[in-house]
Amino acid sequence: MAARIETRNETLTPAAAFINIPSIDTLIRVTRVTALAAVFGDIESLLASPKSGSDPGSQHPLGRISRNRRAPMPFVVPHKIQTYSGLEPTPGIQRETRVEAREKACMRAVGLLITTTVLLLVVLTAMLSFAQEQSTSPLSTTPPSAVPTVDEQKVFVFVQRTDRHAKYSSPEVFHNVLNDLLDYLKTKNVAIAVDEFGGRNHAEGATPLDTIFTIARDAKASSVMYVVVDRPLTKWLKITVQCFDMNRKPLWKEEVSSGGGLSGGHGFEVCTKKIHAQLDKRVGQDGLPILATAKEPAEEKQ
Repeated sequence: MAARIETRNETLTPAAAFINIPSIDTLIRVTRVTALAAVFGDIESLLASPKSGSDPGSQHPLGRISRNRRAPMPFVVPHKIQTYSGLEPTPGIQRETRVEAREKACMRAVGLLITTTVLLLVVLTAMLSFAQEQSTSPLSTTPPSAVPTVDEQKVFVFVQRTDRHAKYSSPEVFHNVLNDLLDYLKTKNVAIAVDEFGGRNHAEGATPLDTIFTIARDAKASSVMYVVVDRPLTKWLKITVQCFDMNRKPLWKEEVSSGGGLSGGHGFEVCTKKIHAQLDKRVGQDGLPILATAKEPAEEKQ
């Protein structure tokens, strides 16, 4: 593509324009035309397809590319250098890395499973050995003195006052019933368990059975005789005697009351006589054991 420059009265080519420059404006125009010629020449060379086997340098718009000049070869980085330099590894290396990671994960899972299995076996073995020891151990591992024999059986006597008796009667009546009952049992040679601390054989208020049985165990008793002193509205006095074994199993129960007479003293005498008669049938039976020294003379007489 030929480019020509028109001046005031003449037309110049780009090469001739650099020789005959009449003014600065002409120089600027020549520079622009030269640049446009170079750009248009490149575009024509790109649009034109080179022939096969021809020299690439002959098709260049300037026609001055050296035949011996070659394009630089791309630099290929080895995969090891790529890996260490932080570049992405090749797909083959990625597959190998994933396989190794999976193998390591499988080995860790197998090791964890083996460890868990061993621990479970150890725990099960310990539990089985403990259960066998418990099953094979004799029930009578406690010393013989801890289990009371027939001759060592004793009853713990506890007398309790109800709220109604505390409201409608006097404390003297309650203590008279307590002393009369204890004296009666002593005359019958009943084996009574004595509290170590003393004085915990009666209460003038409500007392839980758990507390009573705890005191009885401390006193090494084999049974509990629970006595309740009450004052009903229509009676002078009411006495209830109930006997339990140490497992709280009821053995027997007796109950007497008195509502006749003109005073509470008469009711006390009637109730004490009745309860003595009722307990005579229970002495020496379950819940009211007799002392061993008192049994020998009775057997000799028989």
